[in-house]
Amino acid sequence: MITMDFLKEMLPYLFGILSTPLGAWLGSRLEKRKYNIVLDELNAKIENQQSSNRKSELENVREANGILMDTIVRPLEEKLNDLQNELERLHQAIAKIHTCTYAPSCPVVKCLHYYSQGGEPPRAIKRGKKSAIKQERAGAATA
Repeated sequence: MITMDFLKEMLPYLFGILSTPLGAWLGSRLEKRKYNIVLDELNAKIENQQSSNRKSELENVREANGILMDTIVRPLEEKLNDLQNELERLHQAIAKIHTCTYAPSCPVVKCLHYYSQGGEPPRAIKRGKKSAIKQERAGAATA
């Protein structure tokens, strides 16, 4: 049988043999826990940084949108309103043409008539020459 002396001599060796793998296993478990904590902290920092980046990107987009509105959209809206006002005045003027005493010989009326028919007015009418108007009247009277 195993004697006490043998156990006293072998006991430190047995503890050494068992403690080395057990200590390594326990150390690896503690290191893994430590690394998981560090990893969680780094993931939280990454999420925070990504959130900050998204926020700054959103602010940049808002600022760019404001610049776009100030430099392009608003001036275009103003020009569009001006054009609409001018077009309204033109419509009002065109509506009054038929009450004008000079309407039969007016080159503007003739040009508008040609355009409404889908054609181009003769060059002389575009220039507003009186002789071309007289020739046209004479051609219309003979036709």
